[in-house]
Amino acid sequence: MLPIGNNRQLHGAAGVLNDPTHSLDDYKSDRCVSCLKNQRGQVTLPCAHFLLCGPCGQQAVDCPKCGHRIVGQVKVFIA
Repeated sequence: MLPIGNNRQLHGAAGVLNDPTHSLDDYKSDRCVSCLKNQRGQVTLPCAHFLLCGPCGQQAVDCPKCGHRIVGQVKVFIA
């Protein structure tokens, strides 16, 4: 989890809007791209890809989409 107040990482994640590694095709399924079983629930930082479930996100060192080193994660709740 990302500690509150870590503005540098949050501002880096804001650049995702212009990032060519983000594609709508990545988000057609709600399943984790690693285990293919659980619902996605973690946004990786600094790249802000939303591809992993909680357990897989906790084990991942690098983002499975872009290869960036994961320095933090944000848990996502979808209603």
